[in-house]
Amino acid sequence: MLLHYIKIALRNLRKYPAQTAISVLGLAAGFVCLSLSALWMHYENTYDTMHKDYERIYALEDSMSWSGDKGWTMMAASKLKYIVDEQYPDVEAATLVSLEDEGDVRINGVSCRSLETDSSYLRIFGLPLVEGSYSFFINKQEIAVTESFARKLFPGRTEGFVGERVVYDGFGDDIYRTIAAVLKDSPTHSILQYDIVLGQFGRPQEGNLRWVFIKTLEGIDLNNLAQRIYKEKQHDRQTGTRLVPISQVHRKLRVGNLSYEHLRTFTFCSLLLVFCGLLNYLVLYLIRLQGRQREMALRIVNGATTRSLMAMFAIEFSMVIFASVAFGMLFTEWLQLPFERFAGIDIGGKFVMWQAFYLMLAIAVVCIFISIVPIAIVRHRTLRHSLSAKRSGEVSRKVSTFVQLTVSISIIFCTVVMVHQFFFMKHHDWGFSIKNRAFLEIEKIDRYSHPEMDLRTVYGGELSNRRFEVYNRVRTLPSVAEAAYDAADFNGNSNNGWGASVSLTEESEQIEVLMIKGFYDIGNPNYGFTVLQGALPRREDWKYNEVVLTERVWKQLGWGMAVGRTIYWHEKPPMQKPRETLTVIAVIKDPTPDIEVNSQEWFGNDNYVFRSYSYFEGRLYDPVSYVTLIHEPGMRKEFTAEIEETMKKHFPDLIYKLHFSEDMLADKMRSELNLMTILMIISAVCILVAVFGVYSIVTLACAQRRKEIALRKIHGATLADILSIFIKEYGLIVLAASAVAFPIGYMIMKEWVAQYVKQAPIAWWIYAVILLAIVLLIALSVGSRVWRTARENPAEVIKRGN
Repeated sequence: MLLHYIKIALRNLRKYPAQTAISVLGLAAGFVCLSLSALWMHYENTYDTMHKDYERIYALEDSMSWSGDKGWTMMAASKLKYIVDEQYPDVEAATLVSLEDEGDVRINGVSCRSLETDSSYLRIFGLPLVEGSYSFFINKQEIAVTESFARKLFPGRTEGFVGERVVYDGFGDDIYRTIAAVLKDSPTHSILQYDIVLGQFGRPQEGNLRWVFIKTLEGIDLNNLAQRIYKEKQHDRQTGTRLVPISQVHRKLRVGNLSYEHLRTFTFCSLLLVFCGLLNYLVLYLIRLQGRQREMALRIVNGATTRSLMAMFAIEFSMVIFASVAFGMLFTEWLQLPFERFAGIDIGGKFVMWQAFYLMLAIAVVCIFISIVPIAIVRHRTLRHSLSAKRSGEVSRKVSTFVQLTVSISIIFCTVVMVHQFFFMKHHDWGFSIKNRAFLEIEKIDRYSHPEMDLRTVYGGELSNRRFEVYNRVRTLPSVAEAAYDAADFNGNSNNGWGASVSLTEESEQIEVLMIKGFYDIGNPNYGFTVLQGALPRREDWKYNEVVLTERVWKQLGWGMAVGRTIYWHEKPPMQKPRETLTVIAVIKDPTPDIEVNSQEWFGNDNYVFRSYSYFEGRLYDPVSYVTLIHEPGMRKEFTAEIEETMKKHFPDLIYKLHFSEDMLADKMRSELNLMTILMIISAVCILVAVFGVYSIVTLACAQRRKEIALRKIHGATLADILSIFIKEYGLIVLAASAVAFPIGYMIMKEWVAQYVKQAPIAWWIYAVILLAIVLLIALSVGSRVWRTARENPAEVIKRGN
């Protein structure tokens, strides 16, 4: 019997080859997108879950411990760790972690990832030993290395690394270190990745990650613990404390090719794609089922049971679903390696394929169970020749078309707005030039080449002199059109940015701000700041007692006209100075969040106030941190080669990085651009499924209404009259879908566009272009099918009786 049902199903599917193919491919695309996005979500949600009792491990989150490379962050984190250790018995252990990215620290000239922590780290995360001991926690002349990094340092050796002396080029006065331990390699599915481990002695090094991790006792009240820590801590900013589970910490660091928020958007759109594909095929199947009422009646007369009929229809429907799974697995096999690279999933083997198969199978089973009820209802009504069944068929066709078009138009609208915003940001009124612009960052002198140098020499006056030498050398290169030196640093590094506060009077409430020094040429039009009040000063005109406010600070002060007003400046440690009286000379619009200018990142959640660094304590101050270079158009490769050759030949002992503005912008917008690409693909599949769904529905409608069309022609209806009936019907559905989709899309994208300072307007032509494109596609699909039916000879149609 099962074989008989399969043969019947194959025969019915072959009757509608185009509809079956579109349904299978559309569902397959939805299954692939949904299963891969769900797999990716699972991977992101299982970060650092390999640690024992990971569900009791938390990071303490507040502005001090997440704010980047700021000197006061180190002291605040150290103080917070001390408070937790001393005053909270419901915390099993607490450790202060400082991580350095690869390239910031070198061992024997080899770049490595560094972890600096205390012995409490062992109680929370553990550090499995291969050989040696944990004496590096109490001896600052010792370090620990991982197995793989030890083999990298000493090629050809597999053991006997303990006791070796190496040159440590990082923060700290002791350049020579002894390997005290060899550790197992750090887990890859973790934010805590390292090649070397150092003990903490006093103030932690200036790493990219300085957090306090705690391991709590079982069954404690986490909210109460966070509130108590918030009340007890003595930070410069009282912004609250939150306990972040260890499995979620990476979301604040590892954006990758798609941020977690954008990944959720991808998953939701994939779910919509599966919904559209399933709805399209289910409606087509139900319509065809209504046309099989004679077949069902004959089967009942010949002894078929209701259960057997239901099994026959379910098998036919399931064959399409599982065929979609099969094609989905073929697509996944094709996409496996690109997906693993794109998602950053490093598990190995056929993990992705098997997990995708299990997920697709689960999705397929859910789709079948969802569809059983409407199939049973339609089968029951059709068998009884119910008049309401025909009406239900008409309504189901229109509702299906409406829902599919609504979803498709919404996704298309969001995608088009994203494309328009990115195009606007990249090609329209940036305000500062990014084309052909590069920044040569000279970080430090390589201590491996100069072991006799101390830290003050490596990072101090000698380095400043060498930077000037680099500037004078590279500006004469043939590919360099312009060159300038720049001391600006918007990350709040210790020489340029400090925590501070401002107030209207000496006694009034203070507003916390981040003071930016060093940006002494703020009036340079290339930087493109939007001036709301006053005028931006040029370097030579900016007095030391003058400040420029951002819009955020201006609004908090509650002023109307700010230019010429006086504020009181209260500087925070580590540069504690007497209160100063300053004059506001301009107000600028808040910098765009997460967009880099001059290779530095703006943090959109901070209050910024700018002060001149041209004169510092009465003398001209011109540190060179970055060399800004404009290369000749079309000569990027030649320019890069010349810079590398110059640095290798004349400055082999300098550690440097070459940044291109266009690359930095692309990197900052990488997640948005990737989401845009994914949405474009999903939009194309959605509209393809919707258009072919409409085409298939119209095809079935024409087949069922052949006699009606023939009678209309006999009574004088023209081809245009018949076409207008169908086009008018589906045109109204398109308009209704657009009326729902456009407001939904606008509400979503209005919030999304609001995050950018320079916002592309959601203009009327976006609505017009999308609507016109959808109308043309639907008109072509409906018109072509109706045209073929309307051109048939009405006499032949009447004679055949259908």
